This record gives sequence, C-alpha cells and structure tokens, in this order.
Amino acid sequence: MRTRARVGLVGAAAAVLVGTVSGVAWADNNVHSCTASPSDDGGRDCSFWFYKEDGNTQVGYAGFQAYGEHLIADDSWTDGRGVFVSASWSGGYKEIWATGGNGDYENVDLSIGEGVSVTVTACQTDNGALLNCATQTSRA
Repeated sequence: MRTRARVGLVGAAAAVLVGTVSGVAWADNNVHSCTASPSDDGGRDCSFWFYKEDGNTQVGYAGFQAYGEHLIADDSWTDGRGVFVSASWSGGYKEIWATGGNGDYENVDLSIGEGVSVTVTACQTDNGALLNCATQTSRA
C-alpha cells in the first residue's frame, strides 16, 4: 500500500512538472545602447536589438535616429513575436508596431525640435503583450 502511495505521489509530481515545463517558450533577451549621432551634431541615437535565447539569432530591432528624428521597428524573424517602440517628448508621443515577421519594417519620420530629450521604450510583443522592454533617453 505504501509503495502504491509513493508511486502515485511521484507520478502526480512528474505530471505537474512536465505540464509546467512543456508550456515554456524560449526566452528572448535584448541589448540596447545609445551613442552620439554621427549625422546630427548634439543628437543621440538609441538602438535596441532582440535575440533568441542563444544570444546569436537576432529576431528584431528598434531604434531612434536623431538625424531626421526617425522611429524604427523591425520584426526580422517569423516566430510569433513582434517589435514595439515608442518615443515621448515634451508635447508629443508616437508608437509603432512591427508584428508581421520576416522583415516587417516600420519607419516613422517625427518632427521634434533640435536638442529635445526623447524617451524611447522598445519591447518585443507576443499577441499584444509587451516583453523584454528597455527604456533609454535619446536627444533629437
């Protein structure tokens, strides 16, 4: 009787463990940085790269380019994930989504005054949910 109880308990625990592990999707990661814009004196570009958990396979990109004030989202991998990016500044806000995979690319030309601070947030998306978000401060 005790053996059956132990076997039943171990079997139930294994079923719970397999159930939770089998539903886990691969975890993504991001790398982000801002640098002085080579094309816009005083401007600051910010870039966000999204990778699969292997750290080598890039699945998306988002960024803000100071020269011309461009907001960019690129969903480069057909994996069910996408890219969201937003920019906010005194008196303005814009967001874009690229969720089609396989090089779905969005580029919006903003009109922001020179030297204005811009808060840029970029995330991966999964059916509308925002994942792996990061925020940087740029300058137009």
